[in-house]
Amino acid sequence: AMLFGKQNDYYLTDISIEPRVGEFKTFDFSELGLNETLRRAVSEATHFMEQGKYSSCIDRVHTALHGYIRAKLNELEIPFEESDMLPKLFNLLYRQWESLDNNEMDDMILKALRSASSLFDIINIARNRYSLAHPNENIIGEEEARLILGLVCNIINYMENRKFRTERNY
Repeated sequence: AMLFGKQNDYYLTDISIEPRVGEFKTFDFSELGLNETLRRAVSEATHFMEQGKYSSCIDRVHTALHGYIRAKLNELEIPFEESDMLPKLFNLLYRQWESLDNNEMDDMILKALRSASSLFDIINIARNRYSLAHPNENIIGEEEARLILGLVCNIINYMENRKFRTERNY
């Protein structure tokens, strides 16, 4: 078959090769949308993810995450200060696992959540020092932002699927 020349009633004289825009990975943060403000933050983050702009999501996901964890603490009647930062709030929340039977599986998950608490410190730092939430000169890279967002999404999904116990074992 001939590539150039006359093909039926048409003449093919040139080929244009342009990069094809692929679909970007989006993380489902819908469970963070517990009120209108949080739903708006999640919606904006999703819009940016669809365009591959993960660095623009950090501040929106931080806002939604902060509100979500506060709501969960209120639901479980766990006191906190309004000034408490995200890492401290997450530490208050994940400690609900300490009330479990302390079998090997519970201990393993508690250890993993203790490690994960440093992620909440990192998203806090990324938002404050490396996002457009403040007039920062250095902005987090897209792949680094995508990594942080993916890890946060997995932790939230686990917490939602696992459900915290509201009663304590004494």
